[in-house]
Amino acid sequence: MKWVELNTGKSIEDLLHELYIEKGMSIREIAQELNVHYHTVNKWLKLIGIEMRLPHQKLQEIIEVKMKLREEKANE
Repeated sequence: MKWVELNTGKSIEDLLHELYIEKGMSIREIAQELNVHYHTVNKWLKLIGIEMRLPHQKLQEIIEVKMKLREEKANE
């Protein structure tokens, strides 16, 4: 954890909030970006108290965006 904080210049709390909450990245995407195992990211999220999204929540967000784009395109 300290290695990631030193390399990014951010606390793990701030970094995970930015990547997971604000940017909506998946646990696996964050793990790949930080060069750690996804189980590590999962553990960090639990440790700092960030509630994890369920996989279907992300899928639902994608579906809603696609539907909105289709609707906008149809109204052009």
